[in-house]
Amino acid sequence: MGRMKDKFIEEQERQLSENTFEWDFTPNDDCCGQQCGCHEENEANAAAYAAEYDAWWNSLTDDQKEQLFKDRDDSEKEYYERS
Repeated sequence: MGRMKDKFIEEQERQLSENTFEWDFTPNDDCCGQQCGCHEENEANAAAYAAEYDAWWNSLTDDQKEQLFKDRDDSEKEYYERS
């Protein structure tokens, strides 16, 4: 089951790496400079989300995971066929 998760994550990372995004990281005058604790809150939310995702992934059967891959591939094919 761990190999399936690793394959899924690798595939998602590959897709993200193929896209190029230009982000504007200019300083924001509205930012408090990390004095309000919002940055730590965001990190805590990210950790909670990761734990929730792992629990969800681990709850799936191998057949359900395979179906996710198949559905994603079918969706991508359909998208590119329309373009």
